[in-house]
Amino acid sequence: MWSSLLEEWSGTEFGQSLVVLDRDGAVPKFSGIGEYVPFKTYYSRSAGAETFLLEEFCRQVNADLFMSTHLTSPLETPSLMLVHDLIPEIFGNDPTWVREKRYCTQHASAYLAVSNHTLSDLHRIYPFSKKRPFRVAYNGVGKSFHRCASESPQDFKARHNIKNPYFLLVGTRSEHKNARLFFEALALIPDRERFSIVCCGGAPELESELAEFVNGSDVKMLSLSDEELNAAYGQAICLVYPSKYEGFGLPVLEAMAAGCPVITCANASIPEIAGNSVLYVNESDCAAMRATLVEVQAVATRERLIQSGCRQASKFKWADIAGSIAEFSWQVLQSAAIPADSMSRQRWRQLRSYQCSPNSTAEGLIELETLWRNSIDAESTPAAAGDSGRIF
Repeated sequence: MWSSLLEEWSGTEFGQSLVVLDRDGAVPKFSGIGEYVPFKTYYSRSAGAETFLLEEFCRQVNADLFMSTHLTSPLETPSLMLVHDLIPEIFGNDPTWVREKRYCTQHASAYLAVSNHTLSDLHRIYPFSKKRPFRVAYNGVGKSFHRCASESPQDFKARHNIKNPYFLLVGTRSEHKNARLFFEALALIPDRERFSIVCCGGAPELESELAEFVNGSDVKMLSLSDEELNAAYGQAICLVYPSKYEGFGLPVLEAMAAGCPVITCANASIPEIAGNSVLYVNESDCAAMRATLVEVQAVATRERLIQSGCRQASKFKWADIAGSIAEFSWQVLQSAAIPADSMSRQRWRQLRSYQCSPNSTAEGLIELETLWRNSIDAESTPAAAGDSGRIF
């Protein structure tokens, strides 16, 4: 995502105004971006101290706005937070990670959400966010993902020794991704040995609780470049993506762009992204998944999904999203920042200072956060007209 955005911003007035913190040399580099500055590795357990380091850096470079890309926040510089999803809050996660997500959200001056559903979750879980500027900016489909007719349908399979027509899974196979539904359904197909399974992403070995359903089947665990993933999409029977929750659902968009039929669930943001261009099943209906795995192989069904999917994917362009984010960033810059001497800023400084203390306790953090939240609620005012609810 950030590679696509930085490429679009390269050479623009907005791009030339950026100072990019380059942690571990991992940031994608493009000419026409203002400046790349090496910066320390992020550790969530030292996030309190980092808040002070980020504020010092913002002052050194005269930054007017900090855009948080990974749950980080300065002390006083206004912060624009990009919200991908609310998975840590909804499904639970490492307590330190969830706490830092909460702190970053509460500190932010404005929000960009990658879907309307994510924005709805943000407002539901953090009601005060309704009173700050926000905008929806969908992700786009990368240039690597497109229908490819330049190689034989057997080329990708031959390179990876894939024996049969295959179903494709992309991403982790964690609980909310609901991969178990696919494996259980496939086990009900009498001739399942005719099919291979390709898993791209997640753990390098198939989880034991899933492997028991496909004993004897050809399963490939692959780590692929975008170009190879595009080939994997293009030659798969379909992408199977039965997720219970997505902030956006980028693999669904990539698959449609690559001409790959998709089986998924009508949960969270997925219908917003996929529309009527995919086959939907209930997240817990094994029989329906089994039937849909058969249905998707019909020639007429595949052609309909491929044509409709390509049209749907063409609506999501990184150039449009990059322009919307840049425009919104300029708007946020013009809005009044919370004064540094306000009670909420004082409480925020107290909380972060205490967090840096070797004698800090969980109880003490909770007490200080409560005071901070109360001061936020007391100072909150509705978002400026024209900012809230603008959809791009």
